[in-house]
Amino acid sequence: MPPSMRGASFTGRGRAVARARRACALAVSLGCLFVAPAHVGAAPALPRPFAPDSFWNAPLAPDAPLDPRSPQLVGELVRQRRIWAPWINTSRYSAPVYIAGPGQARQRVRLDDGGWWAGTPSDAVTLQQRFDSVPIPAGARPAGGTDRELIVWQPSTDTMWELLGARHVPGDIDPWSLMPGWHAEWGARIDNVSQASGVLAYPFGVSSSGLALAGGMISAAELEQGHIDHAVALGIPQVRLAVPVAPATRTDGRYSGPDAIGEGQRFRLDPTLDVAALHLPRVAEEIAYAAQRYGLVVRDVSGAMSFYAQDPRTLGSNPYPALFEGLSPDRVLARFPFDRLEALAP
Repeated sequence: MPPSMRGASFTGRGRAVARARRACALAVSLGCLFVAPAHVGAAPALPRPFAPDSFWNAPLAPDAPLDPRSPQLVGELVRQRRIWAPWINTSRYSAPVYIAGPGQARQRVRLDDGGWWAGTPSDAVTLQQRFDSVPIPAGARPAGGTDRELIVWQPSTDTMWELLGARHVPGDIDPWSLMPGWHAEWGARIDNVSQASGVLAYPFGVSSSGLALAGGMISAAELEQGHIDHAVALGIPQVRLAVPVAPATRTDGRYSGPDAIGEGQRFRLDPTLDVAALHLPRVAEEIAYAAQRYGLVVRDVSGAMSFYAQDPRTLGSNPYPALFEGLSPDRVLARFPFDRLEALAP
């Protein structure tokens, strides 16, 4: 699905301040994902989801082996970059993260049409059982865009739910969903989040790769603190037909070009590249450093070269205009060094 391509009015901040914050934040090793920036103050500090040694969170080894076809795969990525603009999804085609307290009332989320389009009837029955009791906070709403994604995380039970096609009836107008309450088209429940891999059992999950939405999502807090301490999810317009790349468990790719990139493919930015010397905008620089240390993982088919940032509707106000320093996302990423990436072996 295409990402939001609308810009906004921005206020800027200096790169020197960002670097000072980055140095300070690195020293104290905060490692928090879904905490609102200090000026927003809408969410508590929480640890990174998923196990520290999961593929999302573990730093890459300096000598991580390259895919034998790395030049061809990077060439294909650069080809797509020439055709489609880079983007950062925020209020559309990403996901808000709702933090549920231990006493949050639970609600049944009804799978529309049994969700059989995404799995077998047996899979739909299993998922419906996992959705029979979800602690969705009052007033929760999914992201904008047709995917309508939503994440609920309850730290007290170490459980996370991700919903695709989420909507609340009658709060969300949908003429073919007649039963009141919450509905979804598909999704997953992730147990033992703190020790989970961030790879969902087939055929569950919202992403078309079966990789957890929260794993590669960039939070506003990370951008505010100046560093991203995990691999970053990437969506590209043309994904290889039928065959995913580990750790992805599935794909909706339809492209059969000779150097097609599979969902699950991990790229890293050349470790010898001097990122600071590129003088990138603050957010692009933070993504570049994450790409060097942890990598970029192709997670979905997208209408642009898309990164995914936490939907701001849970933050009380939208921090991205200030974080993007007066630039629209395509301008933030205009000089991102896609041509200096390397494709890693699965």
